[in-house]
Amino acid sequence: QHYLPVFYLKGFTSQGGRGKLFVFHNGHSYWTMRGVRSVGAMPHLHSPVRPDGQVDYRIEEMLSRLESEFSVVHSKVLAGEPLSTDEEI
Repeated sequence: QHYLPVFYLKGFTSQGGRGKLFVFHNGHSYWTMRGVRSVGAMPHLHSPVRPDGQVDYRIEEMLSRLESEFSVVHSKVLAGEPLSTDEEI
């Protein structure tokens, strides 16, 4: 689960979002190229384990919906396109 949204990370990739990111390995002083899916993420970051042992994905599902909606607004802002009234809120 990403703490940096994938749509945002794609803006830093080579080949317009289809490529790789340069990642600096702190403490090792070197760079590598990695895919967006493997950067800015931690397993079960937004999915706590309930007392019964089951993973609760409700927070992650809500954040995913919000990120999907915001990615459209983000793209429009970058392209200089007007936003709808709902998107401005």
